[in-house]
Order: sequence, then C-alpha cells, then structure tokens
Amino acid sequence: MDNNNIYTIKLNSNHLAKWIRYLFITLLVSYFFGTFANLIEKIDDTSAFAVIIVLKFIQYCVDLVSAYCLLKLSQIEKLFEKAALLEVIFVVTNIITLFIPEYKMILLPNEILALMMIIPSTFAIYSEYLEHKGFHNLLIGLEDTLAKKWHTLWYIYLVSSVLLLFVGLSALSSINNIESGFESILFGTLISSIGVIIHFVYKLVVLNKSAKFFQNMEI
Repeated sequence: MDNNNIYTIKLNSNHLAKWIRYLFITLLVSYFFGTFANLIEKIDDTSAFAVIIVLKFIQYCVDLVSAYCLLKLSQIEKLFEKAALLEVIFVVTNIITLFIPEYKMILLPNEILALMMIIPSTFAIYSEYLEHKGFHNLLIGLEDTLAKKWHTLWYIYLVSSVLLLFVGLSALSSINNIESGFESILFGTLISSIGVIIHFVYKLVVLNKSAKFFQNMEI
C-alpha cells in the first residue's frame, strides 16, 4: 500500500469505524430474524406461514441496510461498491422467491430449481469475496494480522457455501429417491451448517476488531 492510500485511510478512519460498526449490527439483526424464521418454519402449522414471511422480509430489508453500509465504505475502498450491488441483487432475488408458495416451487422442473439455487448463490459468494477483499485491502500494510484474518474468513465462507450449495443440489437430484442418499445429505448439511456458523461468529469478531482498529487509529 502506498503512502497516499495510507494517508487517505487514516484521514477517514472514523468514517470507516462508524460504518463497520453499523455493518456489525446489521449482521447480528439479520441473523436473529433469519434464525427465528427458520425455527418457526420447523413447526408444522400453516398459520405460521405469514409470520415466517414477515420475519424473512424483515431479514432481507436489514440485508439491504448492510448493502448501504458497504456503499458508504466504498467511498474509501471501491470494491465495496460492487459487493453492495451484488448483495442487492441477491436480496431482491430472495424477496421475489419468498412470495412463491412452496407447492408451486415443488412443481417446477429440477433444472429451474437448480438454477434458482446456483445463480443467487453465485452472486452471494462473489459479493462476499469482494467484501472480504475490500477489508483486506484496507488493512494490509496497516495491520497485517487483521488483514490475514479477513483472508482466512473468506476461505471459511467459500468452503461452507459451496458445500451447502452442493448439498442442496444433491438433495434436489435425489428428490425421488431421498432414502438412497439421505445419510450423505444429512452429514453434508451438518458440516456446511457448522461452517456457516463458524464464519458468522468469526466475522463478527473480525468486524469488531477492524472497527476498533480504525477507531483508535492516529493520523
């Protein structure tokens, strides 16, 4: 990192700390509503459907706020702008599919369902890559240890996301004979879910440390 970039980052350190904090908060809130919706979804009650829709809609709205936080950070690191755009596309796609009844989704051809998994996942993975890379770029040369943590965080996300996508596609291909690969699908879901949780917790920790670093930075 050249001296001009370092000076620009130091000059805007309070701005960076502020919006990283907001990103931290939106991540927590989104996870709360998403987890709550998933727990209710396990209840076999048609009356809970409306509640699930509301909770997930709130979650996606919070995710849009996260994208706005990235846009504010893009004033210093341009990669965040692309990350925000891709996140918006991913969230809008989720909002659209949210209102499609499950019985109609099941009637769709497997090829269409597979595309509905792959395309949004691709946007999400690339968006996350740009976000992680953006934080890495901000910190490299200033706090290399923290920059490496963002690098590690990306690989945790990549492995868990690709595995989760693979499990989803495997379940889709085995939908007519689910017993044949049930144990493998269950094991894959468990491992990928653990990876997602590890990434979430670790990201909160690294976001918090990044915010503190920029908050305490001296010009």
